[in-house]
Amino acid sequence: MLGALRPFGREDKTIPHADASETAEMLVLHPDLVHMERAEKGYIGEISLAELQERGLRAVTKNGVLGDPVGATAEMGEAVLNALVDFLAAHAPTPVTSPMTPVTRDSS
Repeated sequence: MLGALRPFGREDKTIPHADASETAEMLVLHPDLVHMERAEKGYIGEISLAELQERGLRAVTKNGVLGDPVGATAEMGEAVLNALVDFLAAHAPTPVTSPMTPVTRDSS
């Protein structure tokens, strides 16, 4: 879902964990749980999933973050969640025939 961040000027490539995409999703779904003032860049180099699983998260990143959550926004989160819905609908074992409603922040 990192591709959904490109329209926002992001070129994130690291396997995500608490990065901009996941932080942005949480800004839509549970903004009360996000403390952007504590956001800090984690490991941003390249690592394969196999190496990450072998070495473990703590061996790769001191703060538990893979990627950079700094600058994440709810608008990015809407784009990421909508891309995820589109991906799941396209790969569902049974075609999705009902119209999907785009994810938006609750305005109440």
